[in-house]
Amino acid sequence: MNEIKQLWKEIMEPPEEFTPVPFWFFNDEPDKRRIRLQLEDFAEKGVHAFVLHPRIGIPDRIPYLSEAYFEAVRFIAKTASEIGMKVVLYDEGMYPSGSAHGLVVMENPEFASKGITIAEEAGDREILTGLPDGRYLVYGFTGGTIRGIHFGEDDGEAGATKAADILNPEAVRAFIRLTHERYYQELKEYFGTTVTGFFTDEPCALGRNASDYREWVRGMETEIEAAGGKLTELSALFEGGENKTTCIYRNLIKRNLRETFYRPLSEWCASHGIAFMGHPAESDDIEEEVYFHEPDQDL
Repeated sequence: MNEIKQLWKEIMEPPEEFTPVPFWFFNDEPDKRRIRLQLEDFAEKGVHAFVLHPRIGIPDRIPYLSEAYFEAVRFIAKTASEIGMKVVLYDEGMYPSGSAHGLVVMENPEFASKGITIAEEAGDREILTGLPDGRYLVYGFTGGTIRGIHFGEDDGEAGATKAADILNPEAVRAFIRLTHERYYQELKEYFGTTVTGFFTDEPCALGRNASDYREWVRGMETEIEAAGGKLTELSALFEGGENKTTCIYRNLIKRNLRETFYRPLSEWCASHGIAFMGHPAESDDIEEEVYFHEPDQDL
């Protein structure tokens, strides 16, 4: 009976480790007085943790990952520490994750999202194979973008920043260096105490607005053919069909995404004393979560 009473007490008054962890949007001019009031209000109402999520609305005078940006972030972490709250960092400015608000592609244009599509003419894209109907399966830049943090950077707007190819290990290393290492440099005193995790959000190798393309890893044609697939059968990817080759393809893409993107992020978080959190792009992406320390889903 005592165990039941204790269980009921914990259900009615759960320990802090069971606190809600809402996304708290950083989407306005940072005002230190208002920041502290909001965090104190959270804590008073039993919300003892939050994900610090940069969103559209941050003034243009505060570029992503700039000194002005981290002036606000440092104050938020310091305030949360003083109040006794936990902070989960968000790894992008805004989403999908993996591009550092276009900084990865600015550093090296070759890191921009790439994929395969079907074309009448190859243009400057690499031809992987000719198709029976005279068209080509080609590999090249997708033109994909991400949603940004300033007005004018949303989908379809001129300022939308370029997505990075998160199936390219070099691009992923640049993303970690530009994002994770910078956050650690600025907030290392809070890692493992106030800062408990890094949240990744719906990573997408193609970027947004690249629906004519499908994911690809350079050299993957060799693996597909070695597994008994035929490149010409990949045309089914664009027609809603399935065959032996599309199954091989999907398994290879999932494996490469796990090993090239999720695994390095997971290992970085583990080596810095925090948890790798977040969720993959699709509601039924389960294998991708093997490297998450705290797996989540967006259904």
